[in-house]
This record gives sequence, C-alpha cells and structure tokens, in this order.
Amino acid sequence: MQREDAPRLQERNGPARRAGIGARMLATMLGVGIPSFVAFSLVVLGVAEGLVRSRTESHIRTLAAGSAREVQELVRHGERTAAALAASPEVAAALAAAERGRTDGAAFAAVTAIFLAAQRLDPALQAVRVVDAEGNEVLKIREGKVSAPTSARRGPLGLPAIQSIRGRPFFEEAVRAAPGTVIVSNLERGRVEGEEAWCPAIVRFATPLSFPSGARAGVLVVNVWGAQVGALLNRLIPPEQGSAFLVERNLAEAERSGIYLFHPDGGCEFGNQTGTHVTAWRQYPEDVVRSWMSSDAGLGVQPGTGDLLAHVYYSPYGRADRGWVIVLAAREAHFARPVARLRATVVGLSVVVLAGMVLAALLMSRTLTRPLRSLADGVRRLGEDLSVRVPVGGGREIAVVGEAVNRMAAVMREHLAERERSERQLRETEKLASIGEMAAGLAHELNTPLSNIRALASLAKRDLEAGPADPRALSQDLADVTEQTRRCSAIIQGLLRFARRQPPALAAHDVDGLVRGALELVRLRAEGKGVALAFQPGPARPAVVDAAQLEQVFVNLLLNAIDASGPGGRVEVSTGAADGRVSVRVTDHGAGIDPAHLPRIFDPFFTTKEVGQGTGLGLSVSYGIVRSHGGALRVDSAPGRGATFTVELPAEAA
Repeated sequence: MQREDAPRLQERNGPARRAGIGARMLATMLGVGIPSFVAFSLVVLGVAEGLVRSRTESHIRTLAAGSAREVQELVRHGERTAAALAASPEVAAALAAAERGRTDGAAFAAVTAIFLAAQRLDPALQAVRVVDAEGNEVLKIREGKVSAPTSARRGPLGLPAIQSIRGRPFFEEAVRAAPGTVIVSNLERGRVEGEEAWCPAIVRFATPLSFPSGARAGVLVVNVWGAQVGALLNRLIPPEQGSAFLVERNLAEAERSGIYLFHPDGGCEFGNQTGTHVTAWRQYPEDVVRSWMSSDAGLGVQPGTGDLLAHVYYSPYGRADRGWVIVLAAREAHFARPVARLRATVVGLSVVVLAGMVLAALLMSRTLTRPLRSLADGVRRLGEDLSVRVPVGGGREIAVVGEAVNRMAAVMREHLAERERSERQLRETEKLASIGEMAAGLAHELNTPLSNIRALASLAKRDLEAGPADPRALSQDLADVTEQTRRCSAIIQGLLRFARRQPPALAAHDVDGLVRGALELVRLRAEGKGVALAFQPGPARPAVVDAAQLEQVFVNLLLNAIDASGPGGRVEVSTGAADGRVSVRVTDHGAGIDPAHLPRIFDPFFTTKEVGQGTGLGLSVSYGIVRSHGGALRVDSAPGRGATFTVELPAEAA
C-alpha cells in the first residue's frame, strides 16, 4: 500500500474500526504475552529460589558437620592432656614416694611445677587437680595459682586436703575406672567453695591414678574452659546470617535435657544451674527439639520465621543418649534476599512491559511483531543454553525485557558455574583421599628399586676401587641401574598422572586401557590387604570420555571393593558392550550393603566406614562424573553376598 493511500483508508474505516484493531491487538497481547511472561518469571524465580536454598542448605550442613569435627578435636585434646599429665614421670615418682610413706609433700613439688608449666603452655586449662581416693583435693593449680590446704587432715597420699569432691559423678566414675581411661564430665558452670558466683563453663577430664603396687591412689582432673567451644561456634556463621548454639541431649536426666551449653544470648545458658530454666524445649517446637534429641544430623525449618535449622550430634561420652547437639540457624531473611530482589525486579519489569505492550498495541502493532518474535526466539534458546543472550532491540520496553532476561540468565549461569566448581573441588578432594590410601603401598614399591640401585652402585664402586673393572660386568650393573630407575619413574609417573589436575578433555578412549591403569594404581593397596584382583576384558568398544575423570571413578570403585574384601578376598573386574553402551563391572565378595543404606549410597558424605576412613565423597563424586558423561552408575548388593557396581557409558558412534 502506498503512503498516500493511508489517509483514505483511515477515513473509510473510521475511528471505530481503528479502535477495534487496537483493542484486538491489546487483547491478544494481554491474553498471550502476559501469562507467558508471568509463567516464565515464575519458573525463573522458582529455579533461582531452589538454587539459593539448595546452596544454603548444603552450606550450613557442611558447616555443622565441620564444627562437630572441631568440637571432637577439642575434646580429644583435653583427653590427651589429662592422660599425658597422669602418665608423666613426675606424677609416677610422687605416687611411688607416697606409697613408701613419705608424707612431707616434697615429692609433689615437681608435679606442681609441671602442672604450672602445662597451664602456661595451654591457656585452655582452667585447673589441674590431684584428688586422693577418698575424694579430697590435695594438689590444685587453678588459673596459674597453687591452692592452699584448708584442712590439716592428711589422706592416703599424705597431703592435707584443699576441699572434698567426693560424690561428684565424674570423680566417682573415674576412681573406679580402668587405668588409662579418661572420663569426661558434663559441660557446666563450676563453683568454688566459699564463693557465691558461678565460674564460667568448664568441662572436666578425669583419669585414675594408681600406686606402683597397682592400688588405686586417686584421680587426676583437668578442667578445660568451655569458652573454647563457644568461640568455635561464634566463628561458624556471621550474626547477620544466623546464629549457632549448643544444646545438651540427656535422655537420662530430665533436668539437663535441652539446656543450652552455649548460646549467643548468654542469659539462656545453663538454665538448670542459674534458675532461669530456659531450655530448647521452651523456645522451639517440640517436633524440632525431638529431632535434635534422636537423630545424628538433620535439617529443619523454624515455623513462623522460615529459618533453616541444621543440627549435628556429637557425644564426648560415646553414647547415643547423652551428648551435645550443635545447631546452626540460618536466617531466612538473609538467604532469601537475592530471590526477593529478583522477585521485585521481575515485578517492576512486568509493570513496565505491560505498559509498553498496551502502547505498542495501540500505536505500533506492526513494528512490535518483529521484536517480540526475536525476544520469544531468544527466550527459547536461553532455555536450552544459558550462554545465549536475548537480542536487545525494538522498542524501549522490549529492550528492558530483554536486558532483564539476560541479567536473570547471567545470575542462573553464575549459580550453575559455582555448582560445577564445587563438584570439581569435590572430585579433587576425593582424588587426594584416594592417593592417600595408596601412598603407603607406593612408598614400599619405590623402596625396592631404590635399594637395588644403591646395592648396584655400591658393587660398581667397590669393583672400581679394587682395580681395573670388568667392562661387561660394569655395563650390566649400569643397565640394571637404568632398569630400576625406569621402574621408579613408571611408578611416579602413574601416580602423577592420576593426581594431576587436568582440564576436562573428551576423546575416544579404550575403556579396557583405563581399567588396567586404575588396577595398576590400586595393585599395591590390594596386595597389602591380601586381596586378589582379576580382570576379564570383554568385547568393549571405545567410549568418548574424559580419561582422567573415568580413571578416578574406577580407582574409587576398586578402593571401595578392596576395603570391603577381607584377606584372601577377590575383586573381579569385567568389561563388555551391548546396545551402543560400554559397561564396566566391579564385584567384591565382602559383607554386602545393608538394604537400608542402598537408597543413600550415592549421597555426599554418606559412608558406612569407621570415622577417619574415607571422606564419604567417593561414590557421590563417581556418580556425578558418570552422569556428566551421559552414563549411569548402579549397585547390586545384598548382605552376605558382596556388591557389584556397574558403570555404563555411551559407546563411540560407529
């Protein structure tokens, strides 16, 4: 249509006709565009909120688990300190003198000196005491000062008493305990005789003392400041993000059940002693606290506030019914702040887009079609690839929408990239753990060729010093040295190749070759445990994989199978190919996996091994690697008949 024809057309159609076209365009855009935009925004918001919440949950779970390990180390340090002081030569000499009847106390002067030295070296020690078998404190170093006796009466150790702690649970348990045992008391506030105010919180480590004859002499008690635990918990999470506190689980003593051992509000602590009677039972819902009192770890939500509550249980007493619960409370207002900002941005942009759509429907219906089509196409491509950016063009309103979508895509891509970085770090962590398990065997393997090299060099030197050497013998010795050096180099190169951090590189690889490499890496571990390794290669086809990552998967599975097998056991590995898939099976004949554990076997940090053995990441990392290659990792096991882990990968296209 020519430009000069437009006025005549407008006159013929009239104002009502023009309004009808605009109204229909407006109705169409409002009926289609707005619901689509709202749906897309809700999806983006849902994904963003899910990512933020998942990241927050993972973070506080990790913090809680790490804090439990640190608290455990604090307790172990106290136990080691008490045991070391009790076993010191000075204490032994003093007990021997006391048994011989020396009651002038001179033999305990050296004991006093080492106790003072221990307190100077370790500020965490509040007091160190020697208590005789009748419960009388006869030697006490408190905060760097020696306590004076308050009674002239002398007990079995020949020393006057300072005060009696007879009847105190930790003393009564320790005085009857086996030699070398360390008893841990309740974490509680103390009180000195004659003083009204409570002392800061302490925990006592008590271990029995015996005369050279074997008779029970008394107990050595080390008081450790409980503030160490509080300082550790204070470091876990910034105040603006949440808080951390310590609750006692004590199913046998209702008075102590649920009391706060540490709390950001100090007035809540030790309600059983201070008379406030403040407990977790009073401040949190019953089902939440009941979970703290019954499970080893968990994650809950605080009703009303939506705060996340992660807890981990640790018992310094080695009991399930008595111990400490570390609780991290992450503020919902903090971790949901990015989602709230994104929601506000989307709502604001929606208003702008709506105004733009109405204006465009009335005035620029034809020019709006092309930018909308471009925007829709960009959004579709964005759903498949977050690196794609929506073209920013057309009218101002459409440009604003495009920029908003691009910003949201950038945020989502950043979250996904961070997740991928975390997964790579987990893979490296598990790889280092695997190297640690193999290190002892590799050291032994290197020692043999190095010893041979040294022996050959010594023989050659002796022959040369003795006179003209036989060139053929010398040449043979040098050849042997070269061979032993090559053997060392091969061992080291294999370990370096496994440990080296390499960028992901997908290429066609012989799966049998990768399995053989993994078998060579774990061979010494298997020999050390008396486990036989058997490999049955099948008609496998090449697979397009990252060789370093797949080798890590095979090493993880083999190490688990070796650990599950006892001496004389056998681990069988086989490969095969069918229906365009390459499979690798690792079978052990150990005790098998409890059916209750199978649903969680690939969860991060889940392990059935003892504490200190493994990271709990091997199977989780392996599962993630196999999935990222488009494959699958499955387990078939039953108690008493071992376990078979099967890795399936897409074969290289023919």
